[in-house]
Amino acid sequence: ARVLNAMFEGVRASAGNSFVWETEVPLVFNGTFDPGFTLQLHCKDLGIGHGISKDAEVPIEVFSLVEQIYNRARFKYGNVAGSSHPAKLLQDDLGESLQVPGYADWNYEIEKVEGGGIAIVHKGVNGR
Repeated sequence: ARVLNAMFEGVRASAGNSFVWETEVPLVFNGTFDPGFTLQLHCKDLGIGHGISKDAEVPIEVFSLVEQIYNRARFKYGNVAGSSHPAKLLQDDLGESLQVPGYADWNYEIEKVEGGGIAIVHKGVNGR
């Protein structure tokens, strides 16, 4: 769990950070896997992206793999399961928990920052 939390904090502090990283990894850590968006909708959006790339004749090898993983999660957990369930698929396949202590009451707020950007402020985790 300590290694997972260190990885999370490392990416948060890097150029690789994103809104999805900030708001979905804690859902893996607390075991809910549910960002309020379903696997069915995520798979629909992936299908749209697949169609656009096919029409534009753009190769998408990795995209197709991601699409397969999301569909496998949808078939296993159902259409209405949260769109972070591919991480649960990995957890189940490995037989290793991806939960990290201290995230059970996690939530976040969005704050505007100078220049027009936003910042994710984590609440209810590890004394924050």
